[in-house]
Amino acid sequence: MASLERTAIHMIRAPIITHLACRLEAMGAPVASLLGRAGISAELLAFPDTLIPLANTFKLLELACSSLGTEHLGIDLGLGSSLVDFGDYGKSLAGSLTVGAYMHAGTRHYRCLNSGERLWLSRAGDGDIRINMTSHEKHSLGAHQSHLCTLIVSILTIRQAAGPDWCPSKLGLAYTPREPVPATELLARTHIEYGTQYSYITVPSSLLQRVFPQASRSQYVQIPGPGDPMPTDILEIVTNQVETLYTNRGTPHIDSVAESLSMSRRTLQREIARRGTTYVDIVHHSRMRQACEDLDGSDKTITEIAFELGYTDASNFTRAFRREIGISPSAFRRQALSA
Repeated sequence: MASLERTAIHMIRAPIITHLACRLEAMGAPVASLLGRAGISAELLAFPDTLIPLANTFKLLELACSSLGTEHLGIDLGLGSSLVDFGDYGKSLAGSLTVGAYMHAGTRHYRCLNSGERLWLSRAGDGDIRINMTSHEKHSLGAHQSHLCTLIVSILTIRQAAGPDWCPSKLGLAYTPREPVPATELLARTHIEYGTQYSYITVPSSLLQRVFPQASRSQYVQIPGPGDPMPTDILEIVTNQVETLYTNRGTPHIDSVAESLSMSRRTLQREIARRGTTYVDIVHHSRMRQACEDLDGSDKTITEIAFELGYTDASNFTRAFRREIGISPSAFRRQALSA
């Protein structure tokens, strides 16, 4: 029997969209309208663990470009951003000691932020190091904004060690715009090439050992990890959405999860069925995981846990828990406390 093909679904973390929305609003864009037209629920952005389809993010950026009359919105977005605006991923990079450490960590862990784009390093013919970037929609206007924003933030970060006048010698952009990139001090001495295979900037290898000014302070500060890699399979993504929405809203209806993924209910049910399970089973297993966490790590009563999980009666919860875990909630808690 042929193996089941699992098409990746590309997602991005909600806090990134929240940051972009704040920047766009400051630039005068009608953010509420643009989010709606892009199929992004503003309500979901309040939940930091929610995932947003990358295609909708690119659509938001395209609409914002049209609204603000530019093909290069990503430059302004990048100029108004810093590493700490990119969640745990960015905060972990902000603790890098050297330019080389920053570049290696940034490319290695980028999938913790975004599952539909890729960053990697390569050596250019002249000995420089390239920071390369590509997207599953690398030639779209929306992806172009993402590339610009990411590369501009990279330039600003490297300048902290290389000096305020440093510019990359080359900038390659996969997208071919109708208008050139506007003049900016950040790219004053940079040769820009359009329609390249990948977007990239070049960094002299001599800068890799340059130490960031904050390096002496970083050794005394607890630096967060970059976060977990983004899920790409539909079951992992649906489970994430169920657990995120459950925590904040109670048991989520399948329509809410489908909407968060820009799918119809029927499409979502079909994709889940192809993996040999059902939405009801996903919700049930998520409830049991949450129950185990609460029993192990909180002082909530079993009745409180049952009602928070959506059970109308504690005895129903106890029976469901025993069927799934093999012991009663009380016994599970006793074992956890004695471990």
